[in-house]
Amino acid sequence: MEYELATTSYNMTLDNTTSVWTTDAPEPPYRLVLWIILESIIGSLGVIGNGLVLVVFFRSKSRNLVNLFIINQSMIDFTSSLVYLLIHLGPKVQLIPGNPVHSILCKVWVSEYVMWSLFISSSANLVCITLERYIATMKPAWYRKKVVAVKKRIVVVAACVWAFGFLIDAIWAAVQEVLPGNLCVPIYSSPASQAISGITIFFVTYLGPLSVMAFSYTSIVRKLRQQTAKVQAQSPARTLSSRVNATEPRSVQGSLLNNKRNARANNTRSRATRNVIKTMMIVSATYAITWAPIAFNYLIFNLGGPLDFTSVWYEVTKLFVHANMCANPFIYAMQYRQFQIGLKRLCCCCKKELDNRDLTVSVLGPTSGT
Repeated sequence: MEYELATTSYNMTLDNTTSVWTTDAPEPPYRLVLWIILESIIGSLGVIGNGLVLVVFFRSKSRNLVNLFIINQSMIDFTSSLVYLLIHLGPKVQLIPGNPVHSILCKVWVSEYVMWSLFISSSANLVCITLERYIATMKPAWYRKKVVAVKKRIVVVAACVWAFGFLIDAIWAAVQEVLPGNLCVPIYSSPASQAISGITIFFVTYLGPLSVMAFSYTSIVRKLRQQTAKVQAQSPARTLSSRVNATEPRSVQGSLLNNKRNARANNTRSRATRNVIKTMMIVSATYAITWAPIAFNYLIFNLGGPLDFTSVWYEVTKLFVHANMCANPFIYAMQYRQFQIGLKRLCCCCKKELDNRDLTVSVLGPTSGT
């Protein structure tokens, strides 16, 4: 019955007639407790995980461009995790129709505008990382010329990424209205405006980023395979050359040693590059999977299809998106070599500090009180 009520109310809004929104029946206690537990776990993991990523990278001496974007990604996800906890576990606001303060609260906070804006900013930053990797792989010479200038302006770039989410999601905040019964709901002026809004949000937040990621990483993988095939084709000739020149004078042998060192350095850089690309491909795939259900749900809703905002399915699709904000730290821990090294150094530093404290206490003894 709840599903039919929600569907009817929505269709009446599309017909530009008076909508009848009613408060939902109280959720069963077990379901309410389950959602609170899940939301607490997801929000806490997002805060702790992204906080740890920030600590590791701020302590690290490596300040390449991709790491700076990862820092910005973690800052966005850390903030969205805090907002997520406040919205879902914080005190609820009783809204009164006609009250201007309550109208602002509805549009900005109760509608979850702030939280979803941060989610969109996180997606935009992921697109920036994808484009950074694409240019670095496909146009390395041009990338090396421009990377220093971009790093100098990274604060401006990061600010634009943050602002982008709030600007795009302002469409959602603008249509929120307070109705009797403590309701904060979207009211569109016409079905056409709702359809345009839904298609725009779907493209900007999901289809567009997914297309950029798919094209970029497909091109990157193809390029890396071509480079690998080229190196493998040249390796027999290099081996033969090293054997023939082994009897040459020391100066020639020194040159060969330098060439070998350079080859090893290039191989190290190549492995590091592949590690970064593989990590970000996993991050992008996670984004594509977790965002897909709610992106299509929202598109169908805005094109006139039914959507029950009180259903278990809708809550699960929201949890998918929320889980995406805490998934990246686990991906970095399992896959990203630079993060693993930084995390190991952080743990070693903490262990040394604890050992030094224990040694100081054992030598000086506990301080006695008077």
